[in-house]
Amino acid sequence: MPRISDLVGYAGLGLSLVLMGLLVWGPFRRYYSLFILVAVAFAGNLAQGWAHLHTTAAKAPETFRTYWTAELLNNLAFLLLIISITARALTDSPIRAKVIQFVSIVLVAVLILPFVLYGGPVFMVDNWNHDQRQNLSVSQMLNFGGAIMSLGLWTALLTGKRRESQFLTVVTGLGVWVSGTAFLLGVNHFTEPRSGVRMVANYFTSITQLASLMIWCWAFWPRTKSVNQPLGKGSSS
Repeated sequence: MPRISDLVGYAGLGLSLVLMGLLVWGPFRRYYSLFILVAVAFAGNLAQGWAHLHTTAAKAPETFRTYWTAELLNNLAFLLLIISITARALTDSPIRAKVIQFVSIVLVAVLILPFVLYGGPVFMVDNWNHDQRQNLSVSQMLNFGGAIMSLGLWTALLTGKRRESQFLTVVTGLGVWVSGTAFLLGVNHFTEPRSGVRMVANYFTSITQLASLMIWCWAFWPRTKSVNQPLGKGSSS
């Protein structure tokens, strides 16, 4: 199983590099937030891998700090992606202002709520003996906020006129990414750190993130025909 995990990890790093290249040489300005999410996840995975290889009893706090710092940055990059994709889906939509207002309120709420609940440092990366449950709770809040914000995205897709196949493929990949992350956080909340269920959840999440990267690479892969062609309006054969 560790070898399978390593293979999935290496494949994810490779696909991340490919995707970042496709975005840089493609529609970077339209999907800059996706680039940020992938770049943050890529850097976080590298940092965590390096920390894991060099972990000793004396360096355990450094591994803890690396993991939760990467987790926080991933959560923030994910929220940025939700906002950016939602705004893009609402281009020229009459409900754009209301949906953006709703998303903004949820964003402010999930950023302030941890401070209200914990009344101090809410995402501590130094005290590795005591802070994992609090950090996990904050991470769950941020992801739950992202899930609520995604309601604005689906509202935009259902009511808007944007039906570009590339855009819908990006949203599909985002949905797969969110599902895997939400599943892992839920399992982590109810299981012990070294339980078999948590190990399976980790593998499942790694596979869903790998699937998301594959979907996104497919969305931006150069084609002779434009992938931005509206669905249902293909050229006649």
